[in-house]
Amino acid sequence: MRFDSTMKWYGGAALATVLVLLAGYFLLVSPQQSTAADITAQAQAQEAANDNLQTKINTLKAQYKDLPTYQKDLAALQTHLPTTPQMPALLRSLSQAAARSGVTLVSVTPSNPTVLATGNQASGPITAATASAPGQVSDYPLAVSVQGNFANVKLFMSQLEALPRSVLVTGLNVTRAGEAQGGVDATSTANGALIAMVSAHVFSATPGSAAAPAQTTTTTTGAGATGDAS
Repeated sequence: MRFDSTMKWYGGAALATVLVLLAGYFLLVSPQQSTAADITAQAQAQEAANDNLQTKINTLKAQYKDLPTYQKDLAALQTHLPTTPQMPALLRSLSQAAARSGVTLVSVTPSNPTVLATGNQASGPITAATASAPGQVSDYPLAVSVQGNFANVKLFMSQLEALPRSVLVTGLNVTRAGEAQGGVDATSTANGALIAMVSAHVFSATPGSAAAPAQTTTTTTGAGATGDAS
């Protein structure tokens, strides 16, 4: 009887030990393993993010070497397409082009500017709402009148193309100076003098990127959809 009691006691003690070990595993070891796995996953994710950031840094370092070239290109672009109308500077450029060409700059008449059409905005007059919209391109029509002989007028047209600021010529009307109406003294139009009326446009662009046009979804109906269901 004593032997059986001792065996039972040892068996109970062994069972209690196993239960304690199991409880310790589930309460202590298993949660720690889960936490370690989470930490490992977070560390791997952070390492991937660091690698991605380092790649971006290396790319920026490479691009930084070309920064002077980019700045030079940007300065040239802003000369061709300034961010403001800069009409006084344009008038000086036209006067200098006329002087170099040997023609007389009779008049420069600007018209009301308009907004060029984009993917999400129609063309129209410039308003307070659109005046500073990012990426907006404004169109400034001009009527330029010069007087000179054929060779000088032709040279003036070449000078327009060579101006630092981009000038889009859309029309040219040439008449004899004696046939011109007003603004020019007909007595000074000897030796084949001509009056050239030039229709042109200059532009300015607001810094920034224009908003992308809204995506539209179109539904196409199959040929059979309109048929009779009978």
